Amino acid sequence: MSQAGWQVDPESGWLVENQTIGFEIRWRLQRLLHHERSAYQDIVVAELERFGRALFLDRILQVAELDEFIYHEMLVHVPLAALPAARRVLIIGGGDGGTLREVTRWRDVEEVHLVELDEAVVRVCRQWLPQLGAGAWDDPRLTIHYADGFAFLEAAPAGHYDAILVDCSDPGTPADTLYSEAFYRTAHRALAEGGCLVQQALSPFIHRDVLTTILQRLAAVFPQRGVYFCPSISYLIGLQAFVWGAKGTNPAAGPARTAPDGTRWYTPESHRAAFLMPPALAIFRASAG
Repeated sequence: MSQAGWQVDPESGWLVENQTIGFEIRWRLQRLLHHERSAYQDIVVAELERFGRALFLDRILQVAELDEFIYHEMLVHVPLAALPAARRVLIIGGGDGGTLREVTRWRDVEEVHLVELDEAVVRVCRQWLPQLGAGAWDDPRLTIHYADGFAFLEAAPAGHYDAILVDCSDPGTPADTLYSEAFYRTAHRALAEGGCLVQQALSPFIHRDVLTTILQRLAAVFPQRGVYFCPSISYLIGLQAFVWGAKGTNPAAGPARTAPDGTRWYTPESHRAAFLMPPALAIFRASAG
């Protein structure tokens, strides 16, 4: 089996992920469900052994059925449970629908704006990974914008959003500008008083230097900021880091209200545990300030 731009061993059916971080990742491919080249990136949906259906962008895994709920619940419910209320939520990226699914479970949310650069990601995921977004794609509170996230935020009214959730690709991709100090300043302006920004920020072990730089950029903008973690299975990096910056809310203090029923990973206890900083990760406490 072979596809243009993809390394798939025709005998064994192993798919080789496009990683440049010192090790190689191979996935046992059961079925290649969809492959296309959009205006921005190479998009693949595949059925993987043990991990279920998975989305790859430019040959890097983005989400897999096995454990996507851990990442999405911790990205969404940590900041939203820390806020006294979250009426207006902005999602930058998140075209697979998992973050949107978790946001729309909060009944007090009045409007959700999802800004995705690549229309093809939403279209492909709605067709081939429908369980990720589930019914959230049809939620009347949702408005989808196919646009650059940075440019969209620059045009947003000051103080408009209670939460900004950045579910984007890694640095070094089309999402690179979303990790800049200029982006964090723009997000700070768009947040309401008491509001909170959270962004996925790679691995504290494999991407230590990158995470340290991201935290330093946040520190130049947000007096309140930090990092928290959750387990990572599909990304094969041990821990997934999230960075946060806030205007009067401290998610590290624990939840201020109860999350929606039915979460499979998030609890008040997992919320608090996510902020524990073992000695091996103490460098990030210093970077966050």
